[in-house]
Amino acid sequence: MLSLDDVAEIEVEARHLAKRELRFGDIIIEKSGGGPKQPVGRVVKFELDEKGYSFSNFTSAIRVNDPLVIDYSYLHHVLNWWYASGVTERIQSNSTGIRNLDFDAYKKLNVPLPPLAEQKQIVAVLDEAFEGLSRARANAEANLIDAKELFNTTLGSVFSSSHSGWATSTIGSLCTLRSGTTVPKELERSDKGIPYVKVGDMNLQSNIGGVVTSSRFLRRSDVSARQIFPPGTTIFPKRGGAILTNKKRLVLKEICADLNVMGVIPGTKIDPEFVYFYFLSVDMRKIGSGASIPQINNYDVEPLPICYPEDLGKQQDIVAKLKEALTNSGVLSATYSAKVESLEVLRQSLLQKAFSGELT
Repeated sequence: MLSLDDVAEIEVEARHLAKRELRFGDIIIEKSGGGPKQPVGRVVKFELDEKGYSFSNFTSAIRVNDPLVIDYSYLHHVLNWWYASGVTERIQSNSTGIRNLDFDAYKKLNVPLPPLAEQKQIVAVLDEAFEGLSRARANAEANLIDAKELFNTTLGSVFSSSHSGWATSTIGSLCTLRSGTTVPKELERSDKGIPYVKVGDMNLQSNIGGVVTSSRFLRRSDVSARQIFPPGTTIFPKRGGAILTNKKRLVLKEICADLNVMGVIPGTKIDPEFVYFYFLSVDMRKIGSGASIPQINNYDVEPLPICYPEDLGKQQDIVAKLKEALTNSGVLSATYSAKVESLEVLRQSLLQKAFSGELT
């Protein structure tokens, strides 16, 4: 559906606008852009009677010459089917990350052309079906957002305010902060030893955020005890654009890390998983400093306030509830994501039936 929420307004010469001005019933097609997971060729109908609208440089307009031969809404569904079924993906080129539609090849594609009355019947059936699918998708997507927020709400209830009977302290007084180190390349091994983790290795392994083993390893004899992050350490990027990912992980086994990683090692008064969940509630993007290259230093993290029950058993009870909320949120998110995907599959199935003669 065409959205006019963010339309750019520019001054152009009348002779240029005359060549690009849109008319009611035009179909706007994306001919450049896209990406690795989004081919070009998306289409949308222009159904405004107003003048002064033009397509952009990355798009083009398709206009029906004779409405007694082909209905523009029917043609829109055909073009949409080409995109959904991968036809446009097969006739696109890739240049420095931007996809370009081979418009010459596109114009040679054959449009199925039943009688006009049958075209209108197909449009009526598809429009009614897609309206229902759009409502169902909107509901599923809203539920998906709610499912993802379920855990954040629970997390916020624990760490966004103080609690009666809980102690308040700083991260620096409860934990040791340590940065990773640079290790000579010749010491890296392809297997066995202590994983040498870089920011790119900080992928999820479990609900509690473990680090996937790196492809680089170090002999224990080649590193000092200070270079090792013990299990229970919370790690996150400390330098560069990776800070913007706001990524945190809990170390499940001994690792070494490079200079772009900071580790928070809990002391005896605080449960490691409690610390990890605390950091999930902290937006690290607001902590870093540095004019050109973002940087998080020890002095940025040490003063962070944390409210916690002094009893370790109570900390672990809270961790158990947070884990349950995280698991439930993940299950619901997966359920609604699958529903959104199934609705898209159903939409494509309807398009396929429409242009194979099964809807009329």
